[in-house]
Amino acid sequence: MIDEDVLPIGAAAHAAIAERYLIER
Repeated sequence: MIDEDVLPIGAAAHAAIAERYLIER
């Protein structure tokens, strides 16, 4: 399944977006 490749990328992207959101606030 592609999930094995998508999960790490999605987690990294989500962490980056969340971090940027917190910094902007």
